[in-house]
Amino acid sequence: MRLRDRVWFVLVGAVIFVLDQLSKRLVMTHMTLYQSIPVLPGLLNITYIQNRGVVFGLFADADHPLAQNAILLLSLLSFGVIVVYFFFLRHENHWVTLGFSFVLGGALGNTWDRLTQGYVVDFLDFYYGEYHWPTFNFADAFITLGIGILLVSMFQLSRWPRTDAPS
Repeated sequence: MRLRDRVWFVLVGAVIFVLDQLSKRLVMTHMTLYQSIPVLPGLLNITYIQNRGVVFGLFADADHPLAQNAILLLSLLSFGVIVVYFFFLRHENHWVTLGFSFVLGGALGNTWDRLTQGYVVDFLDFYYGEYHWPTFNFADAFITLGIGILLVSMFQLSRWPRTDAPS
């Protein structure tokens, strides 16, 4: 992997981290907990939630300190795996770099929240009628986009002929 890809990986991840943290700070300083502001009526509210669980609020009711420490440890471990895997992965695909950068920035944003606050701030509340998608944040959105990009990239790469294979 080229140095340029590594620089982009870190730079894009850092921009996503900053965007995520700024958006969460705006919500925390201008809203009260559980306050909801309609943005697109019938589709999107900004709703301030403190998520002590994992993805989509799973295990949010696990108030036991051991459970909270396990969630924090899992967050730190997943962040470390992303960084190590990226730097040891041999690839020349810019989409792979972008996907890993999105996951890195999002994972860093949510892990930082858990380390500094003990919870993650969620605020994007998409809904239709009475059905609400679980509230999430920009970090979650970038993690999801990054995983999607990586999955599509892996599928595409597996269909390409290898140039290093013996003939």
